[in-house]
Amino acid sequence: MTREELLSATEPLYTVVVTCYNQEEFIVECLESVKDQDYAQVELIVCDDKSSDNTVIIAKRWLNDNKDSFVRSELLVNAENLGISGNHNAGLSKATGKYISFIHGDDKLYNHTSLTDAIDFIQAENLTFTSLRIRAFLDCGNGKYELQELLPAEKALPLFKQDPLKQFRSLLTSCWIPGVLVTETDFLREIGGFDEEFRSAEDWCLWLKLSRTGYRIGINDKPFLFYRRHPKSITVSSIAEGKSDFVLNKLKAIEKYIFPFKSLLRPYDRWSVYIYYRYLNAIVKFGCSKQAYRKARWIKLFDPIKLFKSLFF
Repeated sequence: MTREELLSATEPLYTVVVTCYNQEEFIVECLESVKDQDYAQVELIVCDDKSSDNTVIIAKRWLNDNKDSFVRSELLVNAENLGISGNHNAGLSKATGKYISFIHGDDKLYNHTSLTDAIDFIQAENLTFTSLRIRAFLDCGNGKYELQELLPAEKALPLFKQDPLKQFRSLLTSCWIPGVLVTETDFLREIGGFDEEFRSAEDWCLWLKLSRTGYRIGINDKPFLFYRRHPKSITVSSIAEGKSDFVLNKLKAIEKYIFPFKSLLRPYDRWSVYIYYRYLNAIVKFGCSKQAYRKARWIKLFDPIKLFKSLFF
């Protein structure tokens, strides 16, 4: 498609925000997947969260070489590390598209129709926002990959047909909905974007907030992106390196987005949340290592007396 054809296309503008932090190995593969889309009206915003490697240099060079492939493109480099939520909001603040999606710099869009499929679904279903399905894959290094499961799993798909309150209750102890969505940009701004009090767990906080306030979360069954699992990812590295921030953010999410709304919970829901909360606290107490996770798992089985306290928080 020529530059003139791109600018004369009539589809609504779709903003793709690529958030990155120390992803020099993967950023080009991610950006190329955005460039290869058959959807014409794309605004690309790359938000770097103060990387200490060559991510910014590589992204800047790539954007300069490929700027004519997009209606608009921009590189934002945060003056300080803001965390996932803050980095998302930095991209949101610059977005001019009607719709917006966020992808991490170590992931990549599923195929060349990913954006088209997402737009077609949200418009056909007359939705303001929807979650999107992803395919996990294991990066084995040396260019070798191992395809893994689709997320969410097939057995979870009926949950997307339930009313918002049931969805809220299903999210109490697990963020089973991928943190990937397409939404109207103005709507995301109206609800306050992502909660910057949380450097991680931003997706869980968003889904809890939306479902609790009456928004039913939908899902497009077509995969939207490939989700890369590798040693440097936030989840894997947090456990491997014994970092507490990842778990502490989950505890804080429960305290802010679940505990104040216990009137919406059934006795069993309260029991589940209480045990999960104690489980996370035990992980922190034991040091947040892999061994800590294994030790804390027993909390769920050997605390019969305190289970009843879940009714009263």
